[in-house]
Amino acid sequence: MNTITLVDTNPNTIQLVTRYAQETGCNLSVVEECRNICTKSDLVLINSRLAVSYSRPSDEGGMVVLLCEDLNPEILGLSLSLPADDLIMLPFEPRKIDALMNRLRQSRLTKESGPSGPCQTSKLIGFISSQSSTGQSFLATHVAEDLALSTHKKLLLVEMEDAPERLLVSDRHSRQIGLIRTGGNGIETMTLPRLSPALLDEILSDLKLYYPYIVMDCSKTLDPSGLALYEKMDVLFFVTLLDKVAIQQTAVNLELIRNMGFASHVKLIANMLTQGCVSKKEAEEFLHTKLSVMIPQSSGPPLLAEPILNQKIHLISELCL
Repeated sequence: MNTITLVDTNPNTIQLVTRYAQETGCNLSVVEECRNICTKSDLVLINSRLAVSYSRPSDEGGMVVLLCEDLNPEILGLSLSLPADDLIMLPFEPRKIDALMNRLRQSRLTKESGPSGPCQTSKLIGFISSQSSTGQSFLATHVAEDLALSTHKKLLLVEMEDAPERLLVSDRHSRQIGLIRTGGNGIETMTLPRLSPALLDEILSDLKLYYPYIVMDCSKTLDPSGLALYEKMDVLFFVTLLDKVAIQQTAVNLELIRNMGFASHVKLIANMLTQGCVSKKEAEEFLHTKLSVMIPQSSGPPLLAEPILNQKIHLISELCL
């Protein structure tokens, strides 16, 4: 039976965790101060206001999670000093505790199956485009889910923002400050701002130790950081529409990629979302590149279009293997 210790004085949080424990059969201990923790627990939830006095035992086998009303440098520093395994923003839903319990079970299964080490076959898979509204993020998310389901391997989906670099530490600390979140369908998600090539390289090197597949929804800013990221990809999917303006913009970016010397792992996806598309033959002649996948425009009912789209998504995920 799983055990949970909650260090908090907020009646709403206490009520939520108590209800969760009753529904799932967990043993729950609620204390008002960290010094009152007297037993080891599978999951220790601590309100960040009360965590200053907490000293994590060296033989703590469970997870320690901070409950935070705000995410600021002081809280991040506290989470690293404990160290905490994750952060949860208040208020939160019971499914957050479910996700934590699943992570704990997976961690214990990994330890039981043998020592863990770097993923020997870790692959970086990127999705880029030359303009917005191409379906890039939609495809990255659904291909990541399909890949996780078909390979039964751990997968991380990374969303790259166009925002400038902000306070950030590398992934060796990211689990302590909550950068990585548990997503649906067996994937975990992470959001990163625009970073310097050196810091980006450090973070990716750390991430590859834990994930056999990393799918990156890249930003559309073609700067040194973006180009450095594209060069690291094992597979780079370039998503384009088939209208004339999109094809012209794609041609410019493809030429830059060719000049950088990493065009060999670029695969073109044509998403026929708009009217007046150029033909496949015209696009390939203009781009001097074969289209790997074409996603047809849907003119029929959604129930008829969905199987075709799922087939295309699965085809893309097969190209990642």
